[in-house]
Amino acid sequence: MAVSRKIRREMERTQTKKQAAPAPKKKIQPGAPAKKRTSPAQFFREVRAELKKVAWPTRNELVQSTIMVLVILTIVTLTIYAMDMVFSQATTLLTQ
Repeated sequence: MAVSRKIRREMERTQTKKQAAPAPKKKIQPGAPAKKRTSPAQFFREVRAELKKVAWPTRNELVQSTIMVLVILTIVTLTIYAMDMVFSQATTLLTQ
């Protein structure tokens, strides 16, 4: 049975949530030492590791999404333009 990419990702997320128990939150004690700062190199290593986890869209998905955005943008723009023309004509007729 073919499972869409979105459903498969959601199934994977629910599996990992079930397996990993939530870590208890630590309360900050007054007078406790401050957390050690992360070095820039460590920060970029962590960013790179997180970016590897991202489910990037395929080229085909990206093209389809871009076309969809442009079509919807055009429709909304034409709708607002038409409404503006109607309202401007209506106000012109009412103010004469």
